[in-house]
Amino acid sequence: LPLATERVHWTRVLHVPSDTPKSNEIFGPPRLRSVLNRVLDLRKLYGASAEGYWKSCFMALSLETHPSMGGDGVVDIPSLKDMMEDYQIGLQKVLITEGMTAKTLAPAVVDPASQITCQIEAICINKGIPVRIFKGSERGELASSQDDAAWNDRLKDRQRSFITPRIVVPF
Repeated sequence: LPLATERVHWTRVLHVPSDTPKSNEIFGPPRLRSVLNRVLDLRKLYGASAEGYWKSCFMALSLETHPSMGGDGVVDIPSLKDMMEDYQIGLQKVLITEGMTAKTLAPAVVDPASQITCQIEAICINKGIPVRIFKGSERGELASSQDDAAWNDRLKDRQRSFITPRIVVPF
């Protein structure tokens, strides 16, 4: 569709202000402003989770000189870097070290589930939404029916106190 400016009579425009207590008839804060940082944190957690897994899939090596050599050992750093680059990137799968040992470093993969749960709970607390309803999961009949009842009561209250008098009736 081409962008165009259309003249509309003011009686045909319905302005819907925010329903927060601090708002007025014209201006109000966006409804999701209070949880924007939590949503951005979730994006970081999901991205970091995949990146961390990808990086931990490759074996890391630590090259160490023997303690019996003391501080007198001379290490040819440029040739060592070339050898490690051939090992990591190329087809060479052998390390030849003189006076050194190569040890594998265990990956430290952290499960982000607890941090993700924490951020989702923060969003739900801020917005007053039960976590089960927010996630759309139906586990535990009693708990979910109580959550459904409380959430439906809250929605009915919003419909009765804001949507009907401030949106539907003027429309």
